[in-house]
Amino acid sequence: MSDHIILYNFIFKKTIYVIIVQLISICCFSQEIEKKVFYYPDNKIMSEGFMYNGKPNGYWKTYYPNGNLKSEGNRKSFVLDSIWTFYNSDSSVKEKITYVNGKKDGLSHSFLNDKIHIETPFKSNIISGTLKEYFTNETLKKELNYLNGELHGDGYEYDKDGNIITIYKYKSGVLNKRLVINRFNMYDKKQGIWISFYPDKVFKSKGFYNDGLKDGYFRFFGPDGKLLYIEKYINGVLDKKNREVSKIKTSKEFYPNMSVKRKSNLINGNLDGIQREYDERGIVKKSFVYENGILIQEGGIIDDNGLKNGFWKYYKNDKLNSCGNYVNGQKQGIWKYYYPNGVLEQEENFLDGKLDGEKIWYYRDSKLLRKENYKNGKRHGLFIEYNTMGIISVSGNYTSGLKSGKWESSINDYTEIYNYQYGLKHGEYLNINKDGKVLLKKEYKDDTLDGKFEYYHANGNIKEKGEYMRGNRYGNWIFYNEDGLEIISVFYEGGLERSYNDINIFK
Repeated sequence: MSDHIILYNFIFKKTIYVIIVQLISICCFSQEIEKKVFYYPDNKIMSEGFMYNGKPNGYWKTYYPNGNLKSEGNRKSFVLDSIWTFYNSDSSVKEKITYVNGKKDGLSHSFLNDKIHIETPFKSNIISGTLKEYFTNETLKKELNYLNGELHGDGYEYDKDGNIITIYKYKSGVLNKRLVINRFNMYDKKQGIWISFYPDKVFKSKGFYNDGLKDGYFRFFGPDGKLLYIEKYINGVLDKKNREVSKIKTSKEFYPNMSVKRKSNLINGNLDGIQREYDERGIVKKSFVYENGILIQEGGIIDDNGLKNGFWKYYKNDKLNSCGNYVNGQKQGIWKYYYPNGVLEQEENFLDGKLDGEKIWYYRDSKLLRKENYKNGKRHGLFIEYNTMGIISVSGNYTSGLKSGKWESSINDYTEIYNYQYGLKHGEYLNINKDGKVLLKKEYKDDTLDGKFEYYHANGNIKEKGEYMRGNRYGNWIFYNEDGLEIISVFYEGGLERSYNDINIFK
């Protein structure tokens, strides 16, 4: 009997304990999470959502003064997560941005008249992949490729019929070439260079039109990009007298033992395409690339798959433009690039086709412009930039392509100091004059003003101070004259002024 009583008492006490714990949890939960609504001065809702321990979390909405929705989306663990939608004041969709752990990650879209205008691929807040721009009829207008946040590689512009009308060539954010093609003159006749393409954008044909008529040489290519044949036109008429040049001719030179010494392609008597030189064993020892009889590349070996090996030189307007080594088609080791006057412009190192190690830039007068470091194709390590006087103007560090830690830049008589985390401004910012006096001090969190803000007069006395919360002024702000005496205090809520010197201006 006593055993039953003991068991009963144990179960009863255990049940009471569980109930108490649950009540405490519910009580605490109700204190930690609350629905919060912020208002405009006219009492219209400005924003609404959930707060957890004083911080926004969960689903949030913001509104325009006219009452229309401005933005909506979810926060997870206090940071932006999943798809956030932003609206114009007329309720039309402005943007849809995908977030993962507070960072843009995946496809983001901007809209025009409720139709997709620009599609941008992000990876951890960095544009990476193909950015696409569309016409209002939703046909493709432009494609641009990004690598680690910089324009890199081929880009294309289209007309409304889907024809490519401009080709761009970018390298590390710099436009190296812009080719305008497939255009019409004022009389709606074909004019200039016209190029047709295979589905994978390999050239199919290339030639020149003058007032709608073919003029000059037209080249035709196979799906692998190799030249098949050419045709010559004069005022739109095929020149049959020069029919013999409509096919590629192969020229060969031989050693005394009749093994091939040199093999070249000739078009209209001019060297064009790849020329190879062989040793007496038939092994390629050197290769050249010509265009219309002009040497544009020379170096080691181009194998049957088109892959380069050995040391290569590139020419532009008969002047050396760049040089370096290839291994199985990939850049390897030190590469150098030159200005048209022959002065060294860049020097960089590659490992298996990717930038790795130090990259150095020079001004046209050979003075040092920039030093930066790469690892596995991404900026990694110390970055330093110099002005024309040889003084450091920008310095900081990258980690896997993203700015990190302390960054310092000097412009005229002022120095700015930023702190970065994962490529975003995070931490204290300082603006300092030439005398070492702090003019501005503020704090960032994930690229947004958040924390203390202090602004100083030129004499060093405080001018204004307060705090930001998520990009908006928040709480009590105090403003001072040059003597350091308080002029006025303003209380902010949600970035809006609520009171002056503790007097509520919106009762």
